[in-house]
Amino acid sequence: MGFKVDVKKEAGKWFDYDGIEGVKIRLKIKPRSMYGINLTPGENYQPSTEDIWKMFDYSLIDWEGIDGEDDKPLPCTPEAKFAMINQNDEIGVFVMTKSNEMREGDVTEKQAKNLKKSPDGATPKSEKPLVATA
Repeated sequence: MGFKVDVKKEAGKWFDYDGIEGVKIRLKIKPRSMYGINLTPGENYQPSTEDIWKMFDYSLIDWEGIDGEDDKPLPCTPEAKFAMINQNDEIGVFVMTKSNEMREGDVTEKQAKNLKKSPDGATPKSEKPLVATA
């Protein structure tokens, strides 16, 4: 048996963002990754602005309902993401929250599979995994 990779998960999931009245925005988000971030297990990790940007850029993979100055749909490019998050940080918080929830759900499921019953038959509670929050 080999290492399993869920390609569908990396394709992301669509979420409706309703934080701007009268505007329908959909954001395609995938679970965040610690790839490219310096994290030493056991340390009390405080992400830098650069780390948060890397996680945001990685996690937000597409959008609908975000237009450019010309009122035409704006492509979801790193430059457009940067401009968007600078002009509306609430969308950035939404993206990071959803991305973290997706990642934490994966970690929790994996931990649950690895739990062993104690001698008295009770299943021990898992500890919350160390995760970076944005």
